[in-house]
Amino acid sequence: MTTPQPSDTTAPEDAPGPVSPARWSRGWLMAVLPLGFVLGLLGGFLQEHRLAIGPVEVPWAALLVVAALATTIRAASLNLATRMAGGLCYAGWLIATALLALPNPSGDVVFAEDPWSLGYLLAGSLLGAAAAAGPLFLDAPAGKAAAGGPDG
Repeated sequence: MTTPQPSDTTAPEDAPGPVSPARWSRGWLMAVLPLGFVLGLLGGFLQEHRLAIGPVEVPWAALLVVAALATTIRAASLNLATRMAGGLCYAGWLIATALLALPNPSGDVVFAEDPWSLGYLLAGSLLGAAAAAGPLFLDAPAGKAAAGGPDG
């Protein structure tokens, strides 16, 4: 009888491996800051649109922009496998929003002094920070995946 030979399970060094947090592209990482800036500009001007349903006004555009902001930040973090991507997207939104909140020399304002604008700023800030700081959930730890979990 022949004894089974151990198989070579190591992959060649030039073979593509699993995506790790260290393998993100700097070009894509630098693209998320302007993406967040554009979201901040669009959100600053769109957040004023409301839909009147009877006596209640629904800020549909502000809700849509905040949802797009949180989704974009999470997508950047997960797709580039680093929280820095989400943080840069959030920073771009913060920069644009802060610039729009400053008083203009002509006296024009983007954010009115009403609860809807304040709600947009607070919800965008809180949900954006939560989305940027959230866990990545990329893969299970190697030891648990190979052993089939903690129970073996």
